[in-house]
Amino acid sequence: MCVAIQDLPLGPHRPTLSATYDLRSDQKISGLQLSGLVKDVDYELKHSVANKATTLDLYTSAPGGSILMAGFCPRGLRELSLFHTAGPINVQPFWIRDAKMARLKIGQGSARKRCPISMQVDYPLDGGKLSYAFGFRKLAPGRSFRARAEVSAGRAWVEYSDARVEPGATWSARLCAPINGGSKSPELVLRRTWKWAPSW
Repeated sequence: MCVAIQDLPLGPHRPTLSATYDLRSDQKISGLQLSGLVKDVDYELKHSVANKATTLDLYTSAPGGSILMAGFCPRGLRELSLFHTAGPINVQPFWIRDAKMARLKIGQGSARKRCPISMQVDYPLDGGKLSYAFGFRKLAPGRSFRARAEVSAGRAWVEYSDARVEPGATWSARLCAPINGGSKSPELVLRRTWKWAPSW
């Protein structure tokens, strides 16, 4: 379950605070996120209560209409990426420090994280094997369908979200299942999220 408080009155900025709840856990709150815009930089500050991990992602425009992203953790720089549109497709190379990995995402369209069709290739910098993943996304007013197959990991998932069933809330269902000889059992997760915007 996720609750979001929009337009927090923090000086000249109006960030959004989101909290994720795990009703099965004794801690209840499983994660917190603070996001907003400062000058020309978008930020997302996340904290996982279960893992006691905090991350900060910064996004800003780069020459040529590209988007530069830098991810940080308490140990310093976590990853770098550059999103660039080239005609009908987009490319996004990554450098991921802890995994010692270079990643390349190629998708259709000009919207980051909203590609109708996408492919991901991971290249371990220590000489390991390449891994592949393929994604599909279909959007409609108030509804979305997503699917992803991680071939090398032997798993896949499909997710359907609907914000038209209940006013002010979004319901989603995700099914994860093994493929290509994967050993994990299928898992179905149902989720309800809503936003609360108080008048300050």
